[in-house]
Amino acid sequence: MKSNTAAAYVRVSTLHDAQKDSPENQRMLCSEKAFAENLDLAFFYEDRSSGTSIMGREDMQNLIEDAKKGYFKTIIFASLSRFARNTADALNVKELLVDALGIRLIAIDENYDSSVDKDNMKFTLFSMMNEKYAQDVSLRSRSGIRMSAKKGNFTGSRAPFGYKKVVVNQTKTLEIVEKDAEIVRMIYDLYVNEDMGEKQITNYLNARGIPSPTNKLWGITTLQRILQNEAYIGCNVYNKYTVEKRYDDLNNMQDRKKRLVQKAKEEWLRNEEKNWEAILEDEVFHKAQKIRQSRYKGSRGGVRIVQVNPLADIIKCAHCGSNLVSMKAGKTGKNGQVYRYLICSKRRRQGEVACENGLWLPLEDYKTQLIQNVKEQFSKHISTINIEEKIERELKKQKKPTPSSHITIEKLEKEITKNRRYLFELRKDLKNEEIDKEQYNFEKEEMEKEITKLQKQMKQLQPVGDIIESNEEIKRAILEAIDELKELDHKDIKELNTTLKKLIHRIEVNNEGHTKVYTPLGEF
Repeated sequence: MKSNTAAAYVRVSTLHDAQKDSPENQRMLCSEKAFAENLDLAFFYEDRSSGTSIMGREDMQNLIEDAKKGYFKTIIFASLSRFARNTADALNVKELLVDALGIRLIAIDENYDSSVDKDNMKFTLFSMMNEKYAQDVSLRSRSGIRMSAKKGNFTGSRAPFGYKKVVVNQTKTLEIVEKDAEIVRMIYDLYVNEDMGEKQITNYLNARGIPSPTNKLWGITTLQRILQNEAYIGCNVYNKYTVEKRYDDLNNMQDRKKRLVQKAKEEWLRNEEKNWEAILEDEVFHKAQKIRQSRYKGSRGGVRIVQVNPLADIIKCAHCGSNLVSMKAGKTGKNGQVYRYLICSKRRRQGEVACENGLWLPLEDYKTQLIQNVKEQFSKHISTINIEEKIERELKKQKKPTPSSHITIEKLEKEITKNRRYLFELRKDLKNEEIDKEQYNFEKEEMEKEITKLQKQMKQLQPVGDIIESNEEIKRAILEAIDELKELDHKDIKELNTTLKKLIHRIEVNNEGHTKVYTPLGEF
């Protein structure tokens, strides 16, 4: 590597003028600076979405890893605000890059050069100012969105099912889409007047081919949102969410993310007057809320903190590929014990139209039998002498994906591309102030979850051997996991789940209960 080899890092932001802060403009500035400094700008890194922290930016992490490998000796930024907007993050990464790795940092806007500015004071002051500026802009943005909603504007990025967004007399409002509004009225009628539950209504809609908001099968979650949305009585509700920092690893304070958290309903704000035409009568909507309260005592839809399924994200439906999830039986035992079963999540959410697998698998019995079988099989097939041979044999057995697999992967890739395009449109809406930052973060998080789910489905279609990186590593991991499984208290569900994931890639169960267990050593 030549001593004048350099890298540039650019990042899109919503806090600056779009043209001045565009990736193209940042690239041009960095290239001009490299030319002036007689540097060979050989590497470009670009993050198109603004990460919560340095840990949340993929190309920033790539830059750091390449810096450790010695790919370059200088990094150029258009501004230190592209580097980090959190002072602690900025100082920590500067210490790694400059102090530990001896890399030169150049920030053009601030006229900062680590080879000249040896004192940390200048860097720290600019980092603090960037952090304060970002906080002020965020505060003004939230305040502006609340004022806009208070004036009667609809500030969501998507209109609720049954409406479309329109602008009337310079006010962003909602207009009824009658064909969809009829479906909303049908849902409330079935719920309020026909005494049907959410799952019954979901099956009813799917069985009759009634289109959902996404033109796919209906799911319980979609139905629940419709049954609770006050927009259907013309009510403009806002200030529903707040952004909180969540730390995934307390030993690494850079490893944090922002989560959109729903506030208590008492903190929500509502305009007194109705801001658009209602689809439902007030009486029907409020009666539905009373029914929900009496049926579920306000607990429906809450987040379950305690993990009860040790096979979570491991055991799949052999027919549709969805997770088998834990469901509590309606009755308890003589001594009050709770019985749980594993069922296909897609079947549970969307009914038999979505998946033919109606199996109810007793969780406790299946778990006990599975663990015993895993212990026996690994004890039979594994030893420190022959494990590498078995892994090599399993790799050689892998077959190329079938044509049908290629077709499925292609469909999943198209879905991922579609969701990424929606994310792009979402960013445009935010830039044009058509949605508020809180709504953007919420919908962005939902889309990213969907993309992650689709990517996992694609990974499941690949041969097991594709994910094995090193025989030596997998050998060590298997041996350690077996020891853990022998010593483990099986009442610790989370720890048991973690250990099983080290030994099992996935489990597939069909509607007759036939099981296939895929491990690094092949199928058991």
